Amino acid sequence: MIKPDWNKYYQQEHIVKRFLPDEDPYEELRVEMVKSLLKNVEGVSSILDVGCGDGYLCHVFRKELGQTVVGVDISYERMRFARANFPGVEYIQGRVYDLPIKKRTFDLVTLIEVLEHLENPSQAIAELRRVSRTYILITVPYKRKLKKILCPHCFNAFNIDGHIQCFDEPRLLELCERNNIILVNFRKQYISSTWEKRSIFRHLPLSVKNQFKSLLVKTRFMRPQKPKYLGILGRIE
Repeated sequence: MIKPDWNKYYQQEHIVKRFLPDEDPYEELRVEMVKSLLKNVEGVSSILDVGCGDGYLCHVFRKELGQTVVGVDISYERMRFARANFPGVEYIQGRVYDLPIKKRTFDLVTLIEVLEHLENPSQAIAELRRVSRTYILITVPYKRKLKKILCPHCFNAFNIDGHIQCFDEPRLLELCERNNIILVNFRKQYISSTWEKRSIFRHLPLSVKNQFKSLLVKTRFMRPQKPKYLGILGRIE
């Protein structure tokens, strides 16, 4: 079996997929999770988003927080798209294992839905640690099963969406501990139920929503929800 050329794959992926709220229904959920992990965090004036894709999260950082923001991605076309559509951010083409960034440059380094694509997650986290001054934020799909399909062009099997790693809480925490990252915040992200999106429920406190969910599950009006994403905010010293 021929090993997939992942570099070629990510250079062409933009043709069929964009990481934007209008085209990817989960993009806002990812951004929401990043915000929740950063809640009450202070002293962040510079951010590096590694694997920034089309630049939407960088745009949110720049617009809502006003910090110095830099995005890095392996895809030349995604970098060109980001520069054209989300200005005010510096975009650099580069690899996660060898970032073109000096040591301890950014207060916060983020890696959003990237680790599951990498052959060597620990090496990637070590590189994030090298360029961070204080914080590292990582999110991954939660226990997503790895599945392969046959490529209609080359007729070789490859992993759907390029996911070659699967993560749960122990594995993600162990990787961070191995790289001397101190846990600050840790959470799972769920997809909002239909009733949660209605105006009458939208602004309720999270504790009230969770109690209502528990009641629905107990009375069997709703199945227990499974997390969509897993995220961690860590600190280095």
